[in-house]
Amino acid sequence: MTSLEQFQEFDGTIRKVIINGVMYFSVIDVFKHYGNAGNPHQSWETAKAHLIEQGFLSSPKNGEPTDDKIKIHQFPGKGQRPTPVADFDTFLRIAMVAKFKNWEGIREYMVTATHEKIEAQIEAQREREALRQKSKRIRLSYTETLIETHVNRHPHFARATNAGYKGLFNMVASEIIKYLELNESQAKNLRDHIGDLALTGITAYEAFAKHDMLAFGSQLNDEQQAQLTYQAAQEILQIVKPRAERLKIDLVSGRPLLAPPDYSAGEIEN
Repeated sequence: MTSLEQFQEFDGTIRKVIINGVMYFSVIDVFKHYGNAGNPHQSWETAKAHLIEQGFLSSPKNGEPTDDKIKIHQFPGKGQRPTPVADFDTFLRIAMVAKFKNWEGIREYMVTATHEKIEAQIEAQREREALRQKSKRIRLSYTETLIETHVNRHPHFARATNAGYKGLFNMVASEIIKYLELNESQAKNLRDHIGDLALTGITAYEAFAKHDMLAFGSQLNDEQQAQLTYQAAQEILQIVKPRAERLKIDLVSGRPLLAPPDYSAGEIEN
């Protein structure tokens, strides 16, 4: 078995999750697929008892230790239950009191997976922040243009904003907040909680709408500004919708798609 094949084997049998920037691996998965005993849960209970006795883990509450070395995580998917997960350093100690088949291979896999995933997460966070800052600049320019081109310099910002959301998501702001299940604090920064593709789409249609409004002059009313924004969002929808479908993600949240949503925009709400 090549190193790549071995990595792919471990990657397919050991679930993992990043919690607060730290990679954690499913304890039960490691015992199930690479332990020497038939019952992975019992094997973990035995190993855990040794680690508690040695003072490495704290005394458990509700079955599991309460410190950061072992966390309880529920992986996504039907029928999944909360399960213990541990970081690489903790697995090094677990391996001292339990025997695993091909432990050296598992160890190398955990080192590689941890490095690659953390680096990927950091890079994704950098890209997201750059996109958010660009979006804020375009938003500022867009709102300034709403003022500049409005017939009495007092545009209806909320109406124009909701027209764009309606054109791209077939939802207004209040509906997006409900759709994403945002709390009151999160709702104040709605665009911080939408997916990257959604934020890219908003940035694009606000840039287009700005240029369209400038082309029509400085005598636009609320309805005209909303209509131009809506039309720009509809144009961008034709680009981002196929991409969301191809990536199998929800356009609004960016999360993996379970069922195709309806992005066919309806009428603009006044």
